[in-house]
Amino acid sequence: MFEPSLDVGFDWSPDYFGEDDDGLNLESSFGFTLPEGFGVSFALGYLDVDGDKTFAAGYDFVYYSIGLSKSFGIIDFGLSWNDAGDDCGDVLAGGNDDLCEALIFTVGSSWGG
Repeated sequence: MFEPSLDVGFDWSPDYFGEDDDGLNLESSFGFTLPEGFGVSFALGYLDVDGDKTFAAGYDFVYYSIGLSKSFGIIDFGLSWNDAGDDCGDVLAGGNDDLCEALIFTVGSSWGG
């Protein structure tokens, strides 16, 4: 119980989505378990993309997510709120911030070893 986890990472692409120049993503996440096997996670990241075909000037924004997970046998369920903030909507969604927010439900499974 209360087993913490901490991750920090970065991704770099010289040809972001095959359309733009350099793309850099920095992200950190923190999670822990609660009683009854529930997991809680928090992530914070920053995306910076140099412009080219998609957006000539490039774009950058901060994003975050908050999640809750639970496993039942080999089936894993997750629910998370993801938001990329106002800068995402201004740059990528024509001013519509709602397109940069999402409530995501996932179901997965893994076995073997």
